[in-house]
Amino acid sequence: MPLDAPLSVIMKKTRLKRWSAVLLYTLAGAAFLGVPVFVTDVLFPTAPPVSILRSDDPSTRTTSNSGRENRQQEDKILILLNHEKIIGKAKLVYRGLAANSKFKIDVAILDLDPHAYYSYRLSIAEARKGFRLAGSQFKLISVRKSAIQIRHLKKPGS
Repeated sequence: MPLDAPLSVIMKKTRLKRWSAVLLYTLAGAAFLGVPVFVTDVLFPTAPPVSILRSDDPSTRTTSNSGRENRQQEDKILILLNHEKIIGKAKLVYRGLAANSKFKIDVAILDLDPHAYYSYRLSIAEARKGFRLAGSQFKLISVRKSAIQIRHLKKPGS
């Protein structure tokens, strides 16, 4: 640019450079913050806050094996994260893993108040040996952050 150019032309170009820099930094900041949030939301969606009852729900599936294997399969219970499962006179809701090798489970006793939940934090090691909730005996088979599998231990003759 020649030195004898009018001052207004020089000011316009300086302002244009300044605004383009501001726009560039704003878009870069939005991309820097927005892309990780978008990717996290796509890869790790949040669980639905209410139960969704469907016929293809894995917790209600049964297998058609031989009689002995089918009976053993019926004793196994799969509870998905934040989904309700009614067992006897109780409603169990798996709430996920907790610190120090524990898991959280809520229990509602249907005879008393089906909307009042009692929260429990159980040790995984102790639950593998067996635990009692709402008058029923259970044994932990496996636990992960999205689901828990337990065995309902029935008394002989029941």
